[in-house]
Amino acid sequence: IVETKLAPAGWPSGLAPLRVLLITDIHAGIFLHPETLWLIVRQLMELEPDLVVVGGDLVTGHVSEAERILDCLGPLTAAPLGAWYCMGNHDYFGGDPAELRKNLASIGIRTLRNDSALIRHGRGSLVLGGIDDRIMGRPDWNRLLAKHGPPQLLMAHNPDHFYEAEKLAIPLTLSGHTHGGQIRFPNGPAIIRQSRYCLDEGVYSYGKSLLVVSRGLGSVLLPMRWGADAEAVMIEILPPT
Repeated sequence: IVETKLAPAGWPSGLAPLRVLLITDIHAGIFLHPETLWLIVRQLMELEPDLVVVGGDLVTGHVSEAERILDCLGPLTAAPLGAWYCMGNHDYFGGDPAELRKNLASIGIRTLRNDSALIRHGRGSLVLGGIDDRIMGRPDWNRLLAKHGPPQLLMAHNPDHFYEAEKLAIPLTLSGHTHGGQIRFPNGPAIIRQSRYCLDEGVYSYGKSLLVVSRGLGSVLLPMRWGADAEAVMIEILPPT
């Protein structure tokens, strides 16, 4: 678990501190066993997040891979403000993506695909948005903005959406996709980069917008990580001073 505190410019003033748990790139399939995922989720929920973001690539090659881990994900919905999902590129590789969204909805995890939702928190509220995957999906910013305007918190599986989000004055974007390189030499860059802008891991700032990129939990191609450990990120968001 990695923890960070952020005070994004443009965040709703007066909103109570918000604890967001970011989990990405589970990649259900042959590498991450349900028993392991169950233990991970149970321990993460002991941190008592207010809101959970599952940032895409729930599966590796086919949407049916999610069926055997749905019970493991159920505890995420205990977060007071719910558990939310955005689509990743692997979620489109096989099967019907609508089936994946339906299965998640059956356990109380809501998908935002070019959509947004108004979330009440304490005496205030914020808008949470989710943009479709940049590679395999059909991102539609106009549709995303239609309901509530620019969100304060954006789920975007691919971090390369960040600069578009900054143009829209979105304060904070949460992403995954990169695995931090999954395998990288000590103190060196990712061997295989999944971001054209080298947004590999951690917190980035551009203009008045912030981006958090998680290395994620799972792996692809090889059942290993080296130099880019698996992680979930606990983000405490504070109003700007």
